Amino acid sequence: MIIETKGCWHPDLYTAMESQLAFQYLRNNHTKCGIFLVGNFLCDIWDSNDPRKKKSEENNLEDNFGILNVEADFLNNQGYFIRPFIMKTSFRI
Repeated sequence: MIIETKGCWHPDLYTAMESQLAFQYLRNNHTKCGIFLVGNFLCDIWDSNDPRKKKSEENNLEDNFGILNVEADFLNNQGYFIRPFIMKTSFRI
């Protein structure tokens, strides 16, 4: 099994499951099983001047998790077995 990871700010967050995980990494390694793991780093102590924070806020993973599931369903119908996961990785003080 191959795990593709992305930060919640990644510009290709909603397309990389297909373009990278399925059509590049899984295909090149002759496997059909993969996990698309997104690290959700959004938290209050993240520097507001960091452009990745703004992009993460725009992506709003909790509201848009359905987009990742639709993409996984599309790929699974093509013979892949891919599951998206969001891992909350934010700092807590």
